[in-house]
Amino acid sequence: MADRPAAHIGWPLIPLEGLCASANGVQPVMPLKVPGAISTESIDMSMESPNGTQPDAGQPSPTRRARIRGSERGTTSVELALVLPVFLLLVFGLVELSVALYDQAVLVNASREGARAGIVLRNPKLTTADIQQVVLNYTNGSLITFGATATPVVTVTQSSPAVFPNPLKVQVDYTYTGLGLGSMMSAVTQPLVLSATASMINE
Repeated sequence: MADRPAAHIGWPLIPLEGLCASANGVQPVMPLKVPGAISTESIDMSMESPNGTQPDAGQPSPTRRARIRGSERGTTSVELALVLPVFLLLVFGLVELSVALYDQAVLVNASREGARAGIVLRNPKLTTADIQQVVLNYTNGSLITFGATATPVVTVTQSSPAVFPNPLKVQVDYTYTGLGLGSMMSAVTQPLVLSATASMINE
């Protein structure tokens, strides 16, 4: 039996039949190795670091991680510097508005208390000074002033005679200061004055 040629694994030799010109004449071209088939041998593509450990694929180096953390801290500081003043302004604005609305409600109740005390049927009826004192007694313990010493101004308009069905009118004016809104309003335009009026019929 004739010997069979051995099978070639890896890069097969493919003879190229051709001619090339040379200075001495014509000579055959030597066979060339051309990639044809992939070798059946497994190729180990793993990479190891010099100390034998497997590197973290896709992970930044410690120096780069430190730079990223520093950049994030700087960005956070800038954002805080931009947002904090606006946030504090909103908070103080809400506090100012809440206190002003509360004081306004106190003035409304005080004017009603004064008017109610002035129209009650009695002999003799309360004088204008007595009605004003009733209003001031109500506001002294209820208004939020933040340490300011602003006294409400009470105006009493009494009909003559003070009998049914003549009305009695009590008006209370108060200059609001608060945490700073009243001072700013005074510097820009006019003081912020809260006012409440109550009108009732004499009994």
